[in-house]
Amino acid sequence: LLTKILRLEDWRYKLLRKEKVGGRPCWVIESRPAPGHETSYGKTNTWIHTKTYVALKTLFFDKKGRKIKTVVSTGFKQVHPGIWRPRVQTFKSLVTNKKTILEFMKISINSKLDGGFFDARRLSEWR
Repeated sequence: LLTKILRLEDWRYKLLRKEKVGGRPCWVIESRPAPGHETSYGKTNTWIHTKTYVALKTLFFDKKGRKIKTVVSTGFKQVHPGIWRPRVQTFKSLVTNKKTILEFMKISINSKLDGGFFDARRLSEWR
């Protein structure tokens, strides 16, 4: 269970370069934790598509600067005007070489959720 949610301002960002992923133009953005904000990673590099602003790929580094994990998102679908979401996300450990594939069967934006959906009792059941 997450004990602390990091916000956008909890990171420091740097544009490293422009580069293509699968023929798509991307900005490669380095993200490092801001001073005083602890994370499991030393930094991440994320390839953001310049037209849709979605993350096509993210590379995670440990605190010693070693590459440890990748996430590659594919099969994008426009789910609302200007909002794109991946159908598939592939997580791969560069340490163990194991991978996990998430396939999103149904994507819904601005769905109405029952007020108790995220209550403390229900969240504790998800552990």
